[in-house]
Amino acid sequence: MRIPSIFRRLNWKLTTSYTLVTVGTLLVLELCILLGFQLVVSTQALNWTVSGILQNEAMPQLRDILQQKPQDTDALNAQLTLWFPTPSDLLNKPSAAEIFPLSPGSQVVVLDPQGHLLGQHPDNASDQPGNIFDVSRIPGLAGILPLALNGEKA
Repeated sequence: MRIPSIFRRLNWKLTTSYTLVTVGTLLVLELCILLGFQLVVSTQALNWTVSGILQNEAMPQLRDILQQKPQDTDALNAQLTLWFPTPSDLLNKPSAAEIFPLSPGSQVVVLDPQGHLLGQHPDNASDQPGNIFDVSRIPGLAGILPLALNGEKA
């Protein structure tokens, strides 16, 4: 089978070459973007970012609530709800103050240095403030909680 003479002209050769180079370049660029995204997600960069936001934004405001005697658990839980909304919270009252929206099944807990529960969101009726928090309920927490309570980084 012979290639028609129109496709042997220089402009068609250049067009074909340009098309192949463009498609190849786009594929390589897309691959680089996906690999870079995977690298960021698989490292601790996201955890460091969330940790930094919590230390800079949340801790100064929580410190005021936690230093009250007796501690106002309702104010603490309200602040956790505002910062860490669940999908149902976002549907009910969209908020601009969120730090990190929670995925379904996630939970935020605030513990004192001895491991007693001070506040949580979403509320779990089986956990009462003042009781020692059962770390076995959250996979992987038992390994990092002692480090966190001592102020160390994992």
